[in-house]
Amino acid sequence: MHAKEVQPTDVIYYSQITTLNKLNNILALRVDEKLKKEASKQQIKILGPIQWNYYGTDGNPDTAFTLEIVFPVDRPGRDDEFKFKTLPSFKCISVIHKGSWLSIKDVYDNVIPQMHVEGLSLTGNCREIYSKIVGPASEENITEVQVEYK
Repeated sequence: MHAKEVQPTDVIYYSQITTLNKLNNILALRVDEKLKKEASKQQIKILGPIQWNYYGTDGNPDTAFTLEIVFPVDRPGRDDEFKFKTLPSFKCISVIHKGSWLSIKDVYDNVIPQMHVEGLSLTGNCREIYSKIVGPASEENITEVQVEYK
């Protein structure tokens, strides 16, 4: 667990209001493939792994929040089926999670109380960067969890 500041990043993204209980429905949409296809169509280079950005989460599985699925890109493109924007800088506590996404909740359950102990004010925003994807239950997955603070 360490503090860092992520610099502004240009992204192509998909956005939806959802809940933690409904995240599996979004996996079924295969948004990642559609984002890659759109970037390729516009001759825009993807610069890094897919990430899921959560805005307004509180840990309650039924609370609605905004989810953005994004890829960092080399430049903004033309908004079409998907949109482009620049993510602002992001001060966060970062943790590398190796293993199943089924146990990723444990990262939050450990990090958030520690952030409170350290006096950090959480914003309700976090990111998950999927550096290595084998499958939802694979112990070989590598995911960076970033929890934003003020």
